[in-house]
Amino acid sequence: MKCNTVHTKLAGYLDDAVTGAALVEERVLIREHLEACDYCREELQRYRKLSMLLSRVPRNLPPADLAVRIRVAAAQAVPTQDFPSRMRKIRDRAELLLDNVF
Repeated sequence: MKCNTVHTKLAGYLDDAVTGAALVEERVLIREHLEACDYCREELQRYRKLSMLLSRVPRNLPPADLAVRIRVAAAQAVPTQDFPSRMRKIRDRAELLLDNVF
């Protein structure tokens, strides 16, 4: 396995997010690569350190009335109904649809 491939999978490897029969084999390949590659092993250590530091950050809870405030704000929002705005909205939706199709 190449270093670029391992780097994209290190976070999942650290979190044990790599599961399933085929992915267990991939996990073994990553482990073998880490045993042989100092650079990737150091990168994994950086991920571990980052994970440890993030676990120490206090979690902020959203205000209890946040959902109500969002609903009130959404209900009070007045959509623009002028012709250019409606045409712009139709054009934007069409562009998005065509982008998704192609």
